[in-house]
Amino acid sequence: MESTSAGAVSTPDVHPIQAVAGHRHSYYIRMCTHRLTLTLIRIRRIGFLIFLGLPVIPLYSETADPVTLFRDGQFDLAKGAFTRALNADPDNPVALYHLGRLTPEGAKSREFFNRLLKSHPGHELADDALFELAEADYAGPSGRIFRAADRYRRLLNEYGSSPLAPLARYRLGCIYVTTQRPDSALAVFQSILDATPRSGIAPHARLGRIEAFLTARRIREAQREAGALGAESPPPAATARLAVLNELLKGRDSAGSVWLRVGVFGVEENLRRTSGRLVRAGFPVREEAARVTGLRVLLVGPFPDRTSAENQKPRVEKEAGVAHCVIVERDQGM
Repeated sequence: MESTSAGAVSTPDVHPIQAVAGHRHSYYIRMCTHRLTLTLIRIRRIGFLIFLGLPVIPLYSETADPVTLFRDGQFDLAKGAFTRALNADPDNPVALYHLGRLTPEGAKSREFFNRLLKSHPGHELADDALFELAEADYAGPSGRIFRAADRYRRLLNEYGSSPLAPLARYRLGCIYVTTQRPDSALAVFQSILDATPRSGIAPHARLGRIEAFLTARRIREAQREAGALGAESPPPAATARLAVLNELLKGRDSAGSVWLRVGVFGVEENLRRTSGRLVRAGFPVREEAARVTGLRVLLVGPFPDRTSAENQKPRVEKEAGVAHCVIVERDQGM
């Protein structure tokens, strides 16, 4: 287990969906800095650089430690070094993991991670490899969301003590909300709060509970959870999502609440993909059977009035990837 993985879960102001990307890709900033400095070193003498006050970074040789190269942002050199290591030892777990990270082609990247899990399931990087595979499925086409859930569950079963376990639980809860399983989502989010009540992911688990309550139409419980979370001054990333949920909760019990109709779907995969994007953006969704057999209607809301719906309409359209949402009253046909 890499030490950087733990930081992704415990960072308080990072949204869980961005936590892994945040720490796993921060090295791109370092990469630019290092490459600029190395270029200057090649065309200027070191003494002149010191005179200018520029940072001096040692040149890397081909025999440098590949993990050090990777962590220092020297990705081309690192990839070459890991490739040579893998040629010498086709089951080298460290090389397999890092080549999976360094390979842009999705299928080839997954192949490296799968080889690591097959040949070294007990290695300290195995949980990282499994998490990378789950994340790729989670961010991929909607049909892969169920495969992602299986991978997250496997991580929790086989690597329950991993620092990535809380984030895997959170992802699993989000999948349950997306697939209309609010009771399962509530149980998963509560398990995060029970195990790590003060972690950076805890506020987002509570937001997940609010969304699950909304999905289950347990409005008063959603309102209580939202009020309690707001009183605790959550971090900015959680505050933004809470504001959206509070807007949806205003007047939820009133007879005049309205919905945004995102669309009518005949293909299950398209419905799941659109619904998943909206849930990940913080919008409670609802699915209903259309009047035409075999079609499903996807709704966002309800909102207390048309003004609230109009305010959120542009963002819903953007997140759903649709040109136009229709505002419908609750007592109208959906």
